[in-house]
Amino acid sequence: MPHVPFLTNPQRDDSSMSSTPIIGVIGGSGLYKLDNLKVERTVNPVTPWGVPSSPITIASLETPTGKVTLAFLARHGLNHSIPPSKVPARANIAALKHLGVKAIVAFSAVGSLKEEVRPGDIVIPDQVIDRTKGIRKSTYFDETMVGHAMFGEPFDVELREFIGPLVKQAIDSFDSHVNPTDMPRLHTEGTLVVMEGPQFSTRAESNMYRLWGGDIINMSAIPESKLAREAELSYALVCTSTDYDAWRVGHAPVTVEEVMKTLHTNAALSKHIAASILSAVHDAVKNGQVGTQAAGAMKYSLMTPHSEVSPAELHRLTYLLPNYFDYPDPATKLVRKITTEDRDDYTGGEKIEQSQPSEVRRTTSELFSRLSTTQLNMRLWSAAYVLLPIVIASPAQYRFTDQTETSPSTSRHGDAGSAARGDWRLEPVSCQSPKKTPAKLTCRRTQGYTPSSLGRKAPELNMPGGFSRNIPERKIHSHNDYWRDVPVYEALSHGVRSIEADVWLNPKDQRLYVSHNVAALTAARTFDALYVQQLVRLIQHANLQDEQIEFFNETDYYSPDNVREVRRPWTGFWDDGNTTPIQLLKTRGVETVQALERELRPLSKRGWLAGWNESTGYIPGPIKVVLTGNGINNEMRALLAPQPARSLFMDAPLLRLDETWTGTDNRTYGWTPELAPMASTSFASVTNWTGRNEITPDEKQALSDLLTSARGRGFEVRLWSPPRWPTYARNRVWQTLWELGIDWLDADDLEAAATF
Repeated sequence: MPHVPFLTNPQRDDSSMSSTPIIGVIGGSGLYKLDNLKVERTVNPVTPWGVPSSPITIASLETPTGKVTLAFLARHGLNHSIPPSKVPARANIAALKHLGVKAIVAFSAVGSLKEEVRPGDIVIPDQVIDRTKGIRKSTYFDETMVGHAMFGEPFDVELREFIGPLVKQAIDSFDSHVNPTDMPRLHTEGTLVVMEGPQFSTRAESNMYRLWGGDIINMSAIPESKLAREAELSYALVCTSTDYDAWRVGHAPVTVEEVMKTLHTNAALSKHIAASILSAVHDAVKNGQVGTQAAGAMKYSLMTPHSEVSPAELHRLTYLLPNYFDYPDPATKLVRKITTEDRDDYTGGEKIEQSQPSEVRRTTSELFSRLSTTQLNMRLWSAAYVLLPIVIASPAQYRFTDQTETSPSTSRHGDAGSAARGDWRLEPVSCQSPKKTPAKLTCRRTQGYTPSSLGRKAPELNMPGGFSRNIPERKIHSHNDYWRDVPVYEALSHGVRSIEADVWLNPKDQRLYVSHNVAALTAARTFDALYVQQLVRLIQHANLQDEQIEFFNETDYYSPDNVREVRRPWTGFWDDGNTTPIQLLKTRGVETVQALERELRPLSKRGWLAGWNESTGYIPGPIKVVLTGNGINNEMRALLAPQPARSLFMDAPLLRLDETWTGTDNRTYGWTPELAPMASTSFASVTNWTGRNEITPDEKQALSDLLTSARGRGFEVRLWSPPRWPTYARNRVWQTLWELGIDWLDADDLEAAATF
């Protein structure tokens, strides 16, 4: 996948593209354009972090040393339509960096916290106090890559010291038609307090900032300066004072009218300063006089090995820091297996002869890149067992590819409801057919038609989640899913919503491991590595928070029935709700569950686990964890049932739904859907019918009564281990159970279950 391109003005002169801007200018309040510059072109970038706050103007200035090219961006939009907390700072800085900018001179209006900094004065701050409230995205390393940028000097020292004398000369040459005693003064250092806004300070806050040593205050420099440091850009801020803040006793607090009046006066001075200094700044950067400290600032600050970083994040960081990352094609691919019935499928335009799936390969990194929130079964034995989505990638014959890169209209199945396994397909790595393979498949490759010059990566063609588009959901339970060639992914590609994994607690290190029995346990197959980390990566990918999405935060919508549509704080694999991991605990319940809760914290702290509390009832989440095996023994029942709030559920014994027990609070409890949303038992424990013959009316009625009774009480029913063979008997059992209203179909052969 190539880097995300820019949408540019179609009327531009292509010859102008040879001019690369190495200087960026960010205009603040009142500074929405630069005068006296020749506009070369205007670009509208789309970055991995969304779109910038305004189109970027590429302009040039003729100087004695040659033409200077710069890029200008309006921080708050061309019409000042973006409040400080909503400024897409990550997109702004990334877009400028991607254009070739090496140094940024930013302008901002500020309030004064010192008597000597008068309205109209210019301040070039050297320090910052961050009083924002964590609402703004202030780092590019907030997912799977950890990076620690040095920020002791929040503004580039070389650039700040270089522009100081230039700004002084610009002020002296500015024809302001004011009394010389009222001429703006320059302050070449000062501590800037950055507040959240959009309200101005209270008087108490203003005095507190003065006690802290603050000289000026604004709402814009953070996270801009932090992000510039991470992007290895030199960044300096030129501040124009508009008012004394609220601290002056005996004076009225600052008013918007006062600020706006001074803003208009300062805007002309800011434009004059920019036009006066940019030529010299350009030459200093070009000659290496400025920018040496910023270059290489992150070289030793990136802590996480690339192998542990999600492909999607590697792709984003390649856009920002190509010197350290080279991942233009993220391997976040997930699709369904190609079979002979796919011969006429279109995944592209050009026909190429394709080998059978046995000649196809996948890689571990591709498989681990996108895990989902599917229903998982966790059973408890005597060594902790948890059923969660896992991917074990052994050498195999196919790779995952994402059909969102092809046109949905080219699918042979057309209607999503008729697609056996949806648009996520296991696709051959190459289209080379071995000479000795008689059977061949046809593959066709294309980008699909899209009216956007950005192709499939156009923001209008992407949405939160979107992983399961055109994959019909099926209430199928993937029995012992971790035994599959491609655990979790194979199930998801068939629309399966319940995946079983077993966990064991090792008393030596108090960690959970995944296996069916003791003999198959290995030190590498930890619950955290196989499940938790992958779920975090997947759900993060489904819940990318960028400016496109945040635009609709705190927005009210109402249905035709006048019911408020609440915007969910999360998106799961399936758009309509959660996935239910069923954990089969194979070691003693309490110790194993304590370890389970500890290892699930990366999910629970993000609010991604469904839960229940006695005041609000059920709390939705992208993952619902259900315990079985040792997870529902008497000790565990007594522990979980009295809890007023919990994020773990239980799998009730279908044949003993009326039993009661005493909780740790000495009260009596029984099975309810709130405690145990699912109820299960073995198929053989409820009937002698094997499917080899037609079911008798009495046998069918007995099964119907059992299912109807449990479902009438609010439980979802699963009968595990139905007949697996012969296949005609298995299919007959599945068909009968489905007709009787079974909630979860237990299956080993997922393709057969999805198409029966």
